[in-house]
Amino acid sequence: MLNLNKVLTILTLAGALNIGLSQTAVAEEMACLIAPDGICTMDINACGNASTCTCPKGYSYNAAIAQCVIDDIASATSTSEAVEGSCVTAPRACTKDINRCGHPSRCTCSEGFTYNPAVGKCLKDL
Repeated sequence: MLNLNKVLTILTLAGALNIGLSQTAVAEEMACLIAPDGICTMDINACGNASTCTCPKGYSYNAAIAQCVIDDIASATSTSEAVEGSCVTAPRACTKDINRCGHPSRCTCSEGFTYNPAVGKCLKDL
């Protein structure tokens, strides 16, 4: 039978390991939106941006706003800044929850636009 001191030592070590892993995972900044990090096509789309750009791992390029948008909102470590432009509109009705990027997870948009929960706006379908 385990004595109380051994149980407390095991729990303390397990807690210390878990805290160490959490601090390591959070050490890498994962913003909701970042600028493209590499090559972009030289064309200009209907929104005035390049149609395609390369983004770091964990991000996908959105041509409506010319930004790399995080793929997994659950891994975001900071909220996104306001995005404006000719291909961006405010959403209509939204859910009341707030995701890690600081926006509702679901909203409705006008026809021709799709809500992006990392951006918190309706973006033109290109």
